[in-house]
Amino acid sequence: MGKHGWESANTIVQIVIKDLPFLVDSVRMALNRLNIASHLLLHTPIKVNRDDKGMATEILPLKDDVKSSHQQTVFLIEVDRQSGSKQLKALASELESVLTDVTLAVEDWKPIQAKLTECISEAKKAKVKNKDNQANSLEFLNWIADHNFTLMGYREYSVSAVEGDTVIKGKDDTSLGLMKNRPSKERFLSVLSDVARTEALSDKLLVLTKTGSKSRVHRPAYMDYIGIKKFDKNGKVIGEHRFIGLYAASFYNSSVRDIPLLNTKINRIMENSTFADGSHAYKALLNVLETYPRDELIQASDENLNEVAMGVLQMQE
Repeated sequence: MGKHGWESANTIVQIVIKDLPFLVDSVRMALNRLNIASHLLLHTPIKVNRDDKGMATEILPLKDDVKSSHQQTVFLIEVDRQSGSKQLKALASELESVLTDVTLAVEDWKPIQAKLTECISEAKKAKVKNKDNQANSLEFLNWIADHNFTLMGYREYSVSAVEGDTVIKGKDDTSLGLMKNRPSKERFLSVLSDVARTEALSDKLLVLTKTGSKSRVHRPAYMDYIGIKKFDKNGKVIGEHRFIGLYAASFYNSSVRDIPLLNTKINRIMENSTFADGSHAYKALLNVLETYPRDELIQASDENLNEVAMGVLQMQE
């Protein structure tokens, strides 16, 4: 018999952690990244009382409203046998790191949400010439704040001139969520493409793109990046509020006509087309745009989007 009165041909992983959203998906993702198959994954929330040494003294019904109790999730996972100490350490290290990310993202969600609300108020007062873009951007940010974006991290950045260049520098002491364990690095605009440099210093309020890393929390997609520029009294870009996370299912499942910023982008392209409203070609072009991949739709310029959509339409015809 094994040490604890039972044995298994596989490796057993046991986790006890504060009950949080995204735990199950994030643990599964961690095992997949390590190419470790799980044969059994059991998890259940429990409410437990513990003594000063952390030892469990009482397990309570989940419905009991006991302030002194801890609500935790207990995992028991049976995975492919990890025979060597190196494999076991790699597995433990990955799981500990992922659980830290989940904890950071979830426990800082409210402060990040509050920061987003603060940034929206600040953006309303921004001194920019393009008032239409400002209004559309604010409508999009309010839509985002209404539970249409899973906020996972935040950091403020400064934009300042240096000798013959412009530098973007993160303020690490403002970091929240996942940004806390990702130290910032200075970045010079001279290393960016001409288009990216122009966009970074333009009076468009938002920067919408993808990060270069996949999320280890919730779902394994490249994280989305929402930048809200800061302007001085003359309309010059002096900084950025950067939020990272993942768009909610509503972003992918709703009609583009119901999503701020996307609806105005499509309306502009349709108005600039040579097709008569209601014609076959008009409806076909609109269908191409409405079924365009959302992640690309939000990042593409009007010119690029029009070119690709017309190309698709010509192929269809």
